[in-house]
Amino acid sequence: MLTFYDLFRERFRNLDESEKILKQINERLDKSTETVNPEILYPIYYILNTDPCYYWNDSIRKNTLSNLENLNINNSNTIVINNDILNHFFIGYNSYIELSKVIQDLSPINYSNVIKNRMYRIPTYVSIVEGCLTNLLRVIILILDQTTEKDLSAQKKLKPICDALVSKGFEEIIKYIDVDIRNAINHGGILFKEDGKRIEFNYTKGGKVLSKELLDYEFDKLIDNVFDTASGLLLALCQFINNNINLINIDKYENNYVSSNLLCMELSIPSIICKCINESIDSSQLNVHIHIKNTDRDFILQSSLLIAVQVFKRYPNYERYMISFDNERMLTSWARYKRSDLDDILTQKVNIEDVADKLIKSNEIMIWNSSEEDLDLEEIKYYRYPTYKCETFFIKDIKDASLEDRKRLKAHLFIGDADKREDILNIIYQSIEWLKEVKNIASPKFKIKHGDMEAESLYINVYRHDSRKNKELFNNNENFVCFIDYNKNNKTTLDNGGLPVKIWNKYYHEKIKN
Repeated sequence: MLTFYDLFRERFRNLDESEKILKQINERLDKSTETVNPEILYPIYYILNTDPCYYWNDSIRKNTLSNLENLNINNSNTIVINNDILNHFFIGYNSYIELSKVIQDLSPINYSNVIKNRMYRIPTYVSIVEGCLTNLLRVIILILDQTTEKDLSAQKKLKPICDALVSKGFEEIIKYIDVDIRNAINHGGILFKEDGKRIEFNYTKGGKVLSKELLDYEFDKLIDNVFDTASGLLLALCQFINNNINLINIDKYENNYVSSNLLCMELSIPSIICKCINESIDSSQLNVHIHIKNTDRDFILQSSLLIAVQVFKRYPNYERYMISFDNERMLTSWARYKRSDLDDILTQKVNIEDVADKLIKSNEIMIWNSSEEDLDLEEIKYYRYPTYKCETFFIKDIKDASLEDRKRLKAHLFIGDADKREDILNIIYQSIEWLKEVKNIASPKFKIKHGDMEAESLYINVYRHDSRKNKELFNNNENFVCFIDYNKNNKTTLDNGGLPVKIWNKYYHEKIKN
């Protein structure tokens, strides 16, 4: 039976990812790993090569891996990596991947200390400890539970889990987990001092209210330490699973959270990452979401077919299989396969090339060209459109709607209780003069007109007051004043104001200059 890796290597021999990762493992870790199983190849690669993951705490990795291997040796034929264990592993792993991106993106940003505390430091610490570490620690608890008569599986909260691990020789793992700070955050016991440079954590222990103080850089160090703990722990679990892959005992062919995540990991290599597998609402189609680094059209087409074959082998009961691809420089692309075509490939009734040709001639494929424009991707990632506020009005929620040859901006304008026509028009003119000079930035996925030049078109929704509701563009909405379609050359690019014609025809329309 053909496997994804057999097919992939046959066509892309220069991308032998597993051998590169195996070499990395033996150079940087234990020098004794003989193979990297497909189920665990990408997580190990990610930790070894991604900032901030590659700062993992190696003493935690070594201690955890050694303890787990000894448990397995001393409890031969007892330990099973079951559905419950893998469920916690995948929750912790998926949380870890997202947290690594948060730390990479937000830790360098120079916000004020108060904003950085609220937006980054506090939620990041809690997410690492609760969403990631608690689940990964539960993996060890559930393994330990199989080796002792005491019921450890009942330990589900952080403090009892930490206490149980210490009693079983895993004290190294919890060295940087501060449960008191976690409790202070969860119970709202946070006080900022000196404009956020000093943080006071108030918590209850033994009936007394106690407190700890950290300077901003000390909290940053704690976040780094607890994330490095998660990295070392996850790396140890990945190595243990890789070394003992035969311990996995689940039904891989049942499409649930655990089996679909396991398949995601099997399908992932550094250049092709399976992010998620889910089915359509009517259960007739299976959707596979892929992040791909190579945006060559032929490469994406080949990859989609090989992935579809592998997914079909695992889950053969869907009518269609949709493989979608995203990349930072490309609009989401996709290819959709019928079950009959994939079955014909596996039974060798047709060859892969014939199915690819059939797909190209159908309407079941959309692969966009990637943008080759030379751009500052960091500016695009962190750029924030400004707001404007004065005594009589304010402008917010600026968004870009530009085309390749036309700079266009959208915004919300709030005018308060102004009710005279002359006053409202004066506010509108002032808003246009300010808004048309706002800089817009490039799109990383397709070419648009961008920069400091004057905007050719502005689309402004005018309201009286800013509230969470009452933003509908309906003529029975008392908060809605008007919609402005400004065009420098007097020619609009919108049909019916961008609204359904039935709604558009209910409005009063007026042309004033441009």
